[in-house]
Amino acid sequence: MTLLVLSAPQEKRLVVQSATQAEWLAGPGRSENLQSIAATLSQRRAQHDFRATFVVNDHIDAANVLDSFAKGVMGDWVSQGRVHEVEDSRKTVWVFSGHGAQWPDMGKHLLQDAVFYQAVASLDGIVTREVGYSAVEKLSTGDFEDSGEIQVLTYVLQVGLIQVLKTRGLQPQAVIGHSLGEISASVAAGVLTPEEGAIVVTRRARLYQRVQGLGGMCLVNLPFEEMATELRGRKDLVAAIRSSPSSTVISGASNALADFVVELNKRKIQTFQVKTDIAFHSPMLEELRVPLEEALTDALNPQSPTVKLYSTSQADPRSPIPRDASYWVKNMVNPVLLTSAVDAAVEDGFRVFLEVSSHPIVSHSIEETLTSAGLEDFAVISTMKKGKPAQKSILHAIGQLHVKGVNVEQVSTDMASAEAVHDPNTHNLLGQRIVVADSAVTLYSTRLEEDNKPFPQPHIVHGINIIPAAVYVNTFLHATHARVLSNVLMRVPLTTTNDPRNVQVVIEGDKVKVASRLRSSDESSWVTHSTSRWSHRLVDDKDSPSLDVGATKARLGQRLPDNYSIDYLAQIGVSGIAFNWAVIEHFGHESEMITKVDNDPDNADISWDTHSWAVTLDSACSVGATVFNDNKLRIASKVDNVIMHSNNLPPKIYYLHVVAKDDSEDPRSRSVDVSVHDVDGLLLVRCEGITLTELDTSGSSPRAGVESLTHYMTWIPASLSEKPRRIHHIVLISPHEEILDRYERDLQQSGTKITKLSGAEQLDNPKLCGFLQEEDAAIVYCPGQVQSFDAIASSAHEFVWEVTTAIKSIVHKTLPAKLFVLTDRVYIGTDPTALAQSSLYGLARIAASEHSDIWGGLIDKEGSEFPTMPFKYVQGTDIVRFEDGVPRVPRLRRLLPEQRYKTDSNATVLPKPEGTYVITGGLGALGLATCDFLIKQGARRIVIISRRGLPPRNRWANVSEDLASALARIRTMESKGATVHVVSLDVSVVHAHKHILAALEQLSLPPVLGVIHASGVLEDSLLIETSFDSFGRVMAPKVQGALALHRAFPPGSLDFFVLYSSIGQLAGTAGQSSYAAGNSFLDALAQHRRSLGDNSVSFQWSAWRGMGMGTSAFLALELQTKGITDITAEDAFQAWEFVGQHDVVGAVITRCATLDEGEPVPLALFEEVAVRRPRVQTAVALPEQGIRTTTGEQRPTSTSKLKVWLQQKICQCLCDILKIGDIDEIDPRVPLSDIGVDSVMTIVLRQKLQNVLKVKVPQTLTWNYPTVSAMVDWFVEHC
Repeated sequence: MTLLVLSAPQEKRLVVQSATQAEWLAGPGRSENLQSIAATLSQRRAQHDFRATFVVNDHIDAANVLDSFAKGVMGDWVSQGRVHEVEDSRKTVWVFSGHGAQWPDMGKHLLQDAVFYQAVASLDGIVTREVGYSAVEKLSTGDFEDSGEIQVLTYVLQVGLIQVLKTRGLQPQAVIGHSLGEISASVAAGVLTPEEGAIVVTRRARLYQRVQGLGGMCLVNLPFEEMATELRGRKDLVAAIRSSPSSTVISGASNALADFVVELNKRKIQTFQVKTDIAFHSPMLEELRVPLEEALTDALNPQSPTVKLYSTSQADPRSPIPRDASYWVKNMVNPVLLTSAVDAAVEDGFRVFLEVSSHPIVSHSIEETLTSAGLEDFAVISTMKKGKPAQKSILHAIGQLHVKGVNVEQVSTDMASAEAVHDPNTHNLLGQRIVVADSAVTLYSTRLEEDNKPFPQPHIVHGINIIPAAVYVNTFLHATHARVLSNVLMRVPLTTTNDPRNVQVVIEGDKVKVASRLRSSDESSWVTHSTSRWSHRLVDDKDSPSLDVGATKARLGQRLPDNYSIDYLAQIGVSGIAFNWAVIEHFGHESEMITKVDNDPDNADISWDTHSWAVTLDSACSVGATVFNDNKLRIASKVDNVIMHSNNLPPKIYYLHVVAKDDSEDPRSRSVDVSVHDVDGLLLVRCEGITLTELDTSGSSPRAGVESLTHYMTWIPASLSEKPRRIHHIVLISPHEEILDRYERDLQQSGTKITKLSGAEQLDNPKLCGFLQEEDAAIVYCPGQVQSFDAIASSAHEFVWEVTTAIKSIVHKTLPAKLFVLTDRVYIGTDPTALAQSSLYGLARIAASEHSDIWGGLIDKEGSEFPTMPFKYVQGTDIVRFEDGVPRVPRLRRLLPEQRYKTDSNATVLPKPEGTYVITGGLGALGLATCDFLIKQGARRIVIISRRGLPPRNRWANVSEDLASALARIRTMESKGATVHVVSLDVSVVHAHKHILAALEQLSLPPVLGVIHASGVLEDSLLIETSFDSFGRVMAPKVQGALALHRAFPPGSLDFFVLYSSIGQLAGTAGQSSYAAGNSFLDALAQHRRSLGDNSVSFQWSAWRGMGMGTSAFLALELQTKGITDITAEDAFQAWEFVGQHDVVGAVITRCATLDEGEPVPLALFEEVAVRRPRVQTAVALPEQGIRTTTGEQRPTSTSKLKVWLQQKICQCLCDILKIGDIDEIDPRVPLSDIGVDSVMTIVLRQKLQNVLKVKVPQTLTWNYPTVSAMVDWFVEHC
């Protein structure tokens, strides 16, 4: 935004000038810098008495506004008038108003101004220390309703405005403060420092809590003297503010005020309620006199004012008394005599009044006072207005002052001039231009943060918003005015966060670069993000060939969907397009494309700075990346040359001609040439050699990305609780009497009451339930031994159902008992018992997630004794291994170099051309993708085992749509030289292993060298709702199917035996108890086979993006709340190859979501691999003030205040999700489902609550605590 000024010796000449400027700006002037134009108009032209000012956004806006003015139409941001004839009357009184000007967004956009931000941030330490919250945070969120908060935030905002106005070249010649505004006025006049003012307002606000909610105020249309006379003698109601000659604000107790207002209304006297619940300037505040004076006595050192300072607390507005502690007591209690102060200023010759506030609340009263004094030539101007853009409003105020002849230095400045920040609308990073003396260096300096990113839409790469390549190129073009850029390199991503970065664009000779460093770490070194060489070399016309658009389309032939590029980019993992361009026509194939693009499809004309090439260049890079069609996520890393063939502005609609190249030396990179043509085919820009490199997540190593995907599970010593569990009654459940008797003997030594049951259904015994309701109880399930492999599957089913039955009983009977499960060395996996009990691992993690309040833990023990130590002292974890006398808990870690196979190892998980490879579940999405991968790696014979089977080949043309897709994939595999056989077989049936071998024998294929078990079905249901049969259906293909393959292909008979498990069991995904039980069995089977010398690997996959369960947006959100993300198929198979190089039995394949510094890791399992952003803001450590959130906000320590605080936070989170403007609309007693919170929203709510309250939130919170009030009770216990 920029302020343009015009002046003329005659009023009519303004119209001529504005018309001339409008015409020039719409034509030749469009290529000139708008700020330079503004500076010329204000500083290099004589300033006459007749003036007009215009606040404009860009060249087009300026041309339109000036043209309208010339036609007699005054825009909202236009000022016109004549300067005051008497020079003294041009002096300005700054008036600081008090309580009542606030509105939620009053500071949000002002915080983007570096001067304002610094002024407010410098006071944040005091505010946080004194009242327990961050002023910056409150202004940025707009989260303030409390009267005390409003007092503090009004003050800090006014202090910020003082600095902004002074930086813009304004100085007050006199100052008036209204009520609270007297504190800011004292700062503006140099009497108090900003820090001293902050102490006054915060300590007083703290005292106001004693009277908050007891009173109120009301504006009455009666003169002050008349109102004071009517209320004389009353203590519950007084005339508090002399607002204007005809109006008064009264103040007092709520009931008395309400009754009096009713009476006034009956008398037809107009009243207006003031939004406050404190009776300011009334006898109700007398009790605060002494504590306020004591709080301020040694805190202030008032000075003499540097400008004329009027008082509204004293009978004499010119009173010179010091503004010490006693003054601020009087300011609190005495009436506000605004009219007297304004009258005194008028007597002293002042005619211009500037209300410095977030909204004008005293301007009308000042105007009335001036009119009553018989004045005609005066001005009352406001700095801001509710709902209007803050920066634009301030510029408009400066323009109005200029029109009245007030001396304003740098009148043409825009809102970034003090620290000339780049304009996001230009899509470049060019801020303040600085020429370095005696050198060939020119630099531009700016500040970059999330709110001023030079692109409109998120450009997220692995959770971080980064500057697109097109912005760098656009920056270089405008910084140098180059015709050619060469060797443009994108080195290190430049991120946009809430933590500001200082950014410099440095031009030195024919080189240009962008570098940055954190604003909060000015001593740190600069990081270079992008570099280029540049030249003014003109391009010969013969080097600018036109494109025959029609002929190119005809030659390419195939028309693609218009959304082809966007869909392709989304499929490979691009989370957002930085600019809103759209392809409206698309032709092409895997080596050449032509697309027609609309840069601004939502508008008839370009809606940003028309000089920006960033949008066009972004479409070139993005569409160019889609020509390869190989599903690899790439970003632009280099451009050989950007050649400007035209001087015209970027068109709205144009053609891109993309040609793939095959000259990249880096195997991870591909390159394209993209030329930009207008609709007639004229060449505008040519981008040669756009290099697109596969995304590398953690450094320059080609394997860095896959290393961040692959994890193994280790077991570390558990943290022990200082206090043991209080257990007075233990219920042991086992069908084996010898186990019950042995554990009873172990436990009797402690004097604990023991009850023995043979099955979980016996928990429904009314007498037992009565005992359990009264005592600290634990229920311990002890599965028995399994003697043979034939009994593994049925035993696993029985074990998980017994635990589920116990959970149902505890929940339905609301028993205050913890449930434990004891297993026997599952982690070794050497015998049928360990394999059958392994399904309880997966079940345990889901139970801990769905029922964290009753889950005690699964203890996988060694030996025959009861594991007393972990039972008592390991708390708050889902599974504990008791190994070598040490309780251990799981953590993920990156694969280590020492885990790699030695170079002479023959171990492999990759196929050989001479072998046959069997895959179960091969007709599913993941199965078919696995077949593609095996064939790409050299497999020539694939046997798919599927329950569905395929019809005879002569009937393939008439199959259903879902099967047709699988058949098309198989044909493609066959076209690559592979033979694919599909065997219709249910691997979970009895003797399935014999059927598998018989089918293979019948096919007469070479030996099977590898097996992949990818079968699985999913029936989501909560534990308390699931059934025995549902467990059987889901576990069968996992457990019985894996055992069938185990029998058919014994350990040592294959090159590899791969099992498809899932991360869902590790993350505790609610509703997946049966699926988790089946997958944890696969993990144990891999361990069992490996202990026998087999190369078995269990892959615990995250969801595959766009495939299988990965198509669910609900699941993607669920994963995000766990601190992890989905993966692409490309990720999966890179991980497969990488894990295959390591001697590990299993691998967890996922990416960790990026967490904020200080944000709790959602699952302890990921603690050692969690990825974090740098801290945005650090809280001041004040231990005596209680717990503090990472934003510096104080969390109350008393239970009653904590409940109120928690309710506000929870309601605010709900308002954000439901797009509700007022938290009062959320009834804390109503179930969330009744106010519109659906299942997806509950996931978002959990994530928000976890981020805001810094507490791990269980998945079942909203199920078990369905109202805000219920959740408050839960958080009180867990905060």
